[in-house]
Amino acid sequence: MTLAELKKLLASVDSPALEPLRAELEDAACNHDWGKLHSLFQEACTDADTSKFWAKAPHMKRYARHGFRHELAMLAQGCRSDLAAWLVASLHGKIGLSIRSLPGED
Repeated sequence: MTLAELKKLLASVDSPALEPLRAELEDAACNHDWGKLHSLFQEACTDADTSKFWAKAPHMKRYARHGFRHELAMLAQGCRSDLAAWLVASLHGKIGLSIRSLPGED
């Protein structure tokens, strides 16, 4: 769904300047939810059928590990480029030019 929306957006912009970035943008769109497969994210999904994987749940409890970010867990999956990885990691606006833990985070 995200990839389809990205393709519609790129078609509506119709800018040759975006063409060199198309593969990286599509890679980011395809990988943006991989971190939600992480067991810590799945365990936080309450009121959910545990026989399935969830990207959202009616209620989320706190993660068992303080400071866990599903958007960073995606980095273990791998992206084609640093740009694609940065786009996915910055999904929720919590990533700047570097990644570092806050006090008390692992």
